[in-house]
Amino acid sequence: MSGRAPFFTVAAVYQTETAAAVCVRATEDEGAPDIWLPLSQVTVTPLTRALFAGATPARGDPVEITAPEWLLIEKGLI
Repeated sequence: MSGRAPFFTVAAVYQTETAAAVCVRATEDEGAPDIWLPLSQVTVTPLTRALFAGATPARGDPVEITAPEWLLIEKGLI
């Protein structure tokens, strides 16, 4: 056993980010809760124009979040 948690990639909807965290939603529904994830634990991959422009995604853009399984479970993304 390596001791490393398995990583998973999930789809999410980008909302915003700070220097330390990214805010996403599990769905596009307006009533869906904001989910804050520490940037130190996740990789955010844009799936739209931001991917090609090298820019930060815009609010509502689809993204993929890669993170440890335990964090995705804790935050309700899986």
